[in-house]
Amino acid sequence: MLFRSGRDYYWRVRPRVQGDGAPTDWTPAARFRVDTATIAPVRVRPIQFGLVADAGGCGVLDPATTFPTSPTLTAVSYSYAYQGGGRVVHRWLAGDREVDYAAFDLPADRDCWDARFRLGSDLPARPGDYTLQVWQGGRLVQSGAFNVAAEIGRAHV
Repeated sequence: MLFRSGRDYYWRVRPRVQGDGAPTDWTPAARFRVDTATIAPVRVRPIQFGLVADAGGCGVLDPATTFPTSPTLTAVSYSYAYQGGGRVVHRWLAGDREVDYAAFDLPADRDCWDARFRLGSDLPARPGDYTLQVWQGGRLVQSGAFNVAAEIGRAHV
């Protein structure tokens, strides 16, 4: 769940029943406020996708936005340059369905994030559109997309 800026969130606690089995009272309500305006925003450059990561640095070799389906297509490398740092959430969509969600801390002393996204357990990967959304503090800071084509062929931009 992503918290919304400027909203109050409340909770109460009821301790577990112990000893004589008599229920205990709820604690008084407590609250906290989310203020994303105080979060220094990370600046994320456009996301690149490719079949092979650049071993010598940040990025992917032969960036593309369409990949042909094949028996060996199981994952896609992705990379983006950034300024700043902090906690971000990567939200992956296949079509309009969320398929993965993970939080990461972008180190402030680096300027590049690169990883691989596994396209699922089905081999070959299912044809269709895939989108990576990068969120910070409840705000979408960048998104990028690629397509796995139904026909076998060459990757292209």
